[in-house]
Amino acid sequence: MPIDSALTQEPVQEPTLKDYFYVILKRKNVVISFFAVIATVATIINISSPDVYNASSQILIQNPMNLLPDMPEVQRLSFGVEYLNTQLEVMKSVSVASSIVEKLDLTSRYPQIFGKDPRQAAKRIKEMFDIKPAGNSRVFYVTVTSINPNLCAELANALVDESVEKNAMATFLISNDLVTKWLPEERAGRLKIETFYGKLKELSKDEIIQSLPSVATNPKIIELKTKKEKLEHDLAGYVKKYTDIHPKVINAKKGLQITKEEMRNATEAIVNKIKDAVNGKYQTSNMKIIEYADIPQAPIGPKRMKNFILTAVMTFFAGCGLAIFMNYLDNTVKTQEDVEKHIRLPYLGYVPLMKEEQNLNRETNEKKYIIVDPNEHNSSLMEALRNIRTSIIFSSPPDTLKSILITSAIPLEGKSTISINLAIAIAADGTRVLLVDGDMRRPNLHKMLELKNSLGLSNYLTSKMPIDDITQETRFQNLKFISCGPIPPNPSELFGSYKMKELLNEARTRFDRILFDGAPIFGISDSVILAKMLDGVIQVIRFGKVSWDVANKSKNRLQDIGVKITGIIINGVDISKDSHYYKYYDYTYHKYYE
Repeated sequence: MPIDSALTQEPVQEPTLKDYFYVILKRKNVVISFFAVIATVATIINISSPDVYNASSQILIQNPMNLLPDMPEVQRLSFGVEYLNTQLEVMKSVSVASSIVEKLDLTSRYPQIFGKDPRQAAKRIKEMFDIKPAGNSRVFYVTVTSINPNLCAELANALVDESVEKNAMATFLISNDLVTKWLPEERAGRLKIETFYGKLKELSKDEIIQSLPSVATNPKIIELKTKKEKLEHDLAGYVKKYTDIHPKVINAKKGLQITKEEMRNATEAIVNKIKDAVNGKYQTSNMKIIEYADIPQAPIGPKRMKNFILTAVMTFFAGCGLAIFMNYLDNTVKTQEDVEKHIRLPYLGYVPLMKEEQNLNRETNEKKYIIVDPNEHNSSLMEALRNIRTSIIFSSPPDTLKSILITSAIPLEGKSTISINLAIAIAADGTRVLLVDGDMRRPNLHKMLELKNSLGLSNYLTSKMPIDDITQETRFQNLKFISCGPIPPNPSELFGSYKMKELLNEARTRFDRILFDGAPIFGISDSVILAKMLDGVIQVIRFGKVSWDVANKSKNRLQDIGVKITGIIINGVDISKDSHYYKYYDYTYHKYYE
């Protein structure tokens, strides 16, 4: 079965917890940096935050009692859930808060907390109050939280005092100001009051008194009013018939005066009774203070150690989430799944990261190239190359895949290192291999093999020189090499010449595999022209360097001209960090031989 069919038929595995663990391990620098920054800022805020105190008073809201049933002016409101909720809303109202601000002179005493504006101070106080029931009872906790312990207790106690006072006043249906201030005064004049329909109406003092329900419905006053009206009627008749000194006129006037006095005394008695109720003689509140708040001795927060632990834990998990999210957003090619799912090409294998290859020689300023030793059995590099060699063998019949171009989408992906090491690995099993340096822009293979570059491919393509004159022996068995030769000005034209076809035809009769190290695909057309003449192309992708989009454009450029892409090799995999390789491949193999 072809390798591409076999690979694409395998279902994609869902990520496991172990996968996420390795992702976090791979991006541990992100987690550490995020944790350090956020934890440091949170710690500074936590340490610099001022201590916070709270104080609670308790208030009981009872079922109101009707102490004066014969006085409609002092009737209580009905009790129920609505009444209870109403009282709580009144306690949290701006009017109550404003009254507290005024009585305690908070804007002058605590301007740093409440400011200078009384209205803003009232709104600030509202935010500080927290009223909650004590279980399933009618007892409520009034709690105030502040950075000032004295202020906590002062406000909590002020609220319950103000609530009890307002509740007592709110239980009366008659105006407190009207009874305590206006009625006792012996003044003439009229008072403007608001009717039920929202209109202002002027009433005299006597009219207001006579309109009181207790006065208007009192039986004795009703009887006296009737008697007064009869006497006034009789007197009017007597005046018409008799003179002022007539006994009937005198008796009628005297009786009328006595009746008016009795009415005045009865009305005054009722008014005084109402005044006594409003002024406290009968006054009561269905709110009772259970307990006043004490000044707190110790702060309730911030819980610095608890906050530090929670911040550390939450920051750590947030950093892990950030690492996983960054890994999710990363669209560079890293795994077999990326190759098969996003590029839709066969995956041939990977080559582990060779750290020595990246180190620069300080004296020569040249890279140290890593050449594999085919006789080293416990080499992770050699094992990876053997796996790639096996994938190539099973990808196509040998006769249909003799000449292969090894290239990359962009420079510095390690194609030259892969070319030479793969050629060594293929030759190690007895296969006759010819390695050709087809990168006529930046040839490197002769340096890696420590061979000459005076004669090479460019000499053959521009002369009648036989292939034997440019073919060099290497120190590796079954592997021969053709260098680039002098760099020509027109590599693309040389690759498309008949001499190139001639070289390939002769090489196919002498060797089992012919590997070309080609120039990158993007930017120049050398490898595209060369790939058209060969049996297949292997694209090398540097781990985490090339995006899916770039890899797909490279693939499309080759496939558009009918080039067969044998597969993709991922180069430079750090198997100690990447979960996909750490779990399944060289780590296990390497540990086995250790």
